[in-house]
Amino acid sequence: MDAKRKKIEQEVERTMRSLDQLQRYKGDPAFFRRLQERMEEPAPSIPLHRIDWRMAAAVALLVINLSVMALSLRQNTSSLSESVAEAYSLTAGSTDYYSNSN
Repeated sequence: MDAKRKKIEQEVERTMRSLDQLQRYKGDPAFFRRLQERMEEPAPSIPLHRIDWRMAAAVALLVINLSVMALSLRQNTSSLSESVAEAYSLTAGSTDYYSNSN
């Protein structure tokens, strides 16, 4: 076991010595300049003409949806109870309780 440990320590020492001999990498001198130029370029903008029709369509759908909901809430609840009464062959008097509970 001692021989294995000694071999590992020698390998670590050899690796550490090789790291001492390394020098800092000197990159392309123009890289920083190109990077700065690219960062100073304006960011590409989203063309507004593409958003306009989508936004208009979304607003139109929202308005239509809200108006349909408002119209359905304004309807007389008795017409609903009458249609239910007709569907289940109920008399009009048996549905009065439900139509007046609102």
